[in-house]
Amino acid sequence: MGKVFDVMKNNGEERPLDIHDLMVKNPSSTFFMKMESDGPDGTDIKAGDTLVIDRSHSPKRGNVLVVAEDGELKVQKHSIKSDSGEDSTLWGVVTGLLRQLP
Repeated sequence: MGKVFDVMKNNGEERPLDIHDLMVKNPSSTFFMKMESDGPDGTDIKAGDTLVIDRSHSPKRGNVLVVAEDGELKVQKHSIKSDSGEDSTLWGVVTGLLRQLP
């Protein structure tokens, strides 16, 4: 069984959770984008998910990246070169994911 955060631990006063406090570390460089299709294999990103993207992060091996390629933003895993051999430009690093459960 999983354990959840107790909002009542703050001196008995209920303090609502704020999604920005939880997901955004660099407000001036963080953006939210909704996925139109499933992400690349191995990312568990699904169509309809909202990605949290930080443009100030430097990519590291294993990161999921947003790249600009052929006038579109695309999601790929830990590579700034596309599979097709075309040049891509790093747009940001995915730092979080929001998903509505059915």
